[in-house]
Amino acid sequence: MNGVVLPETAIRCTMPAKSSALVQRIAVSGSTTPFTVLLPATEARTITVHLRPRAGRCRVRFDVTPARKPPNDPRTLGVVADGFEYIAAGG
Repeated sequence: MNGVVLPETAIRCTMPAKSSALVQRIAVSGSTTPFTVLLPATEARTITVHLRPRAGRCRVRFDVTPARKPPNDPRTLGVVADGFEYIAAGG
């Protein structure tokens, strides 16, 4: 099976003190068995996704909830992906 490694970090922005208790839910789907990762706002985590090609393509989708909107910032934020690494099957 092919795998994609997604390192991710929680977003640290100016939010009320209670935001440190925030846990984001990352639902992973696509050409993989769907699963969910819980990410506390104060942690960083690496997610490994085993992909199975469908019609010759691999797809992955990350749905992050809750998204956050820092004060005085027009952006809606999810998580920060530091990068993607593709490792071919058997590699």
